[in-house]
Amino acid sequence: MSEAASVRKIIFLSIILLISSLSPLFIDSSFLESEKSSQVSQIVDVSTFSSGSSTETIMADMGGTAVIPHQAGYRLLNASVAIETSPYSTTQTQYQNMINAQSIGILNNTSVTSSGVGLLNANAGPPGSGNNSMTILSAVQWSGSHSYDSLDLRCGIQACGSITATGSLTIYVRTLVVGAGTTISANALSSGGSGAGGSTSATTSGNSNGGGGAGHGGGGGTGGGGTGTGGSTYGNSTEAGSQGGSVTSSNHATANGGNGGGYITIIANQIDVNGTIQANGGDGANGQAITGGSGPGGSGAGGGSGGSIFIKANTVNIGQNGLIEATGGDGGDGASSFCNGACLFMAVAAVAAAALTS
Repeated sequence: MSEAASVRKIIFLSIILLISSLSPLFIDSSFLESEKSSQVSQIVDVSTFSSGSSTETIMADMGGTAVIPHQAGYRLLNASVAIETSPYSTTQTQYQNMINAQSIGILNNTSVTSSGVGLLNANAGPPGSGNNSMTILSAVQWSGSHSYDSLDLRCGIQACGSITATGSLTIYVRTLVVGAGTTISANALSSGGSGAGGSTSATTSGNSNGGGGAGHGGGGGTGGGGTGTGGSTYGNSTEAGSQGGSVTSSNHATANGGNGGGYITIIANQIDVNGTIQANGGDGANGQAITGGSGPGGSGAGGGSGGSIFIKANTVNIGQNGLIEATGGDGGDGASSFCNGACLFMAVAAVAAAALTS
């Protein structure tokens, strides 16, 4: 073998040895890449919502969402969500849009429809509720009994819906929505009553005491001067309020006591209140000025007591601006005294006498 051939053979063998020494590096690199790829497909279990809690409560018809966190780079393999309505089943069919997870997701008491996953049981309204629905966008006056499937009071472009009771009012309804700015009221409807405040009459000199405030759930306040006694406690919150005491005199017109609040009954499956439901007592009239001549003005009349609002429902949601009240009215203010003629002369003489003796 020539010297050149020997050199070529040595170089060839050296290259073979070098390749053999590098091959484990190629294998290790391939293994690392495969291991890195397998991490993308690992299963990650999520057992809490985005809030960090394992449960979320959403109030019906009041908005809100429950979000399950999803990590970037992972795909949804399965989802199980338990839905519970309290205290009874939902008032209407609700759909939860699961999109591509519908066929493999598990939802208790549900069925998959073209619109999403629907709850199976839709609760009917209470006994006496109707089948028709109504939206009120303006002022109406009602009394007696009214039945609906859903009754929705909303604000329109020019006005807000309101129901003003002209007598005792009963509403049977599956779902009642009292929107922001709307009212259901039965204010200052009842005259007389079991808890009427004590009335007063002026003396021959024209002086009078204030009328007593009416009672209902509690006793009424005593009128100014003490003779106008407060009305007594009565009832069980299923009746109207009573009238405040009046003030009469032969020297001035009568100041009438405020009427008591009315009586509202609402029987429903669900009530959402962002507006106002009220049965307030009326304010007592202010005292009347003397009719001709000179003398004291009349005292104010007593305020009427609040009525009753009886609500029976599975769910009552009261929003931040929602209000349900049955409060008593204020007593009236007394009128000023009035002097002319001889009365004015005596007042000037008294001032002059005081000046001379000082």
